Amino acid sequence: MEAPATNSRKPHWLTLSAVTVAVGASGIGGMALGRLLHFIQHLAYGYDLHSIVSHESFVEGVSAASPVRRLVTLCTWGVAQYPYLVRPGITIVNSAAPSNIVSDLVIAVAVGALILIPSLILLLLVFKTHRESISVDAYTTPV
Repeated sequence: MEAPATNSRKPHWLTLSAVTVAVGASGIGGMALGRLLHFIQHLAYGYDLHSIVSHESFVEGVSAASPVRRLVTLCTWGVAQYPYLVRPGITIVNSAAPSNIVSDLVIAVAVGALILIPSLILLLLVFKTHRESISVDAYTTPV
C-alpha cells in the first residue's frame, strides 16, 4: 500500500508575507542608514546643518569646507580606526600578505603592464592622431 501524500510545505501566503516584511525592513533600514551617513557628513564638513535632506551634494559640501576642516575629519577617521581595520582580531600588521605573494603580485602587474601599455599606445595612435579630414566635393551626389 502507498502512504498518503502529505503537503508539509508552508502556506504560500506565509512565505509571501515573510518575504514582503523582509524586503520592507531592508528598505527602511537602508534609508535609515543613509540618513545617518548624511547626518555624520553634515556634522563633519559643516554644511547645511539645518536640514539633513538638502539639495547640496556631498562633493559640493566637502568642497565648500575649509581645508583644515577636511584634514581634521580625515585625521579623526584615522584615529577612530587605529589600530583595527575591520574588527579587533584584524590589525594592520597581521593582515599583511606574505612576502612571496607580494613579490608574485608585483611580477604579475609588471607583465600585465608590459602587455597593456603598448596596446594602449597603439590604440591612442590609431584613434587620436590628427589626420587630414577627407572633404566631400559639394557637387558629387551619393550613388
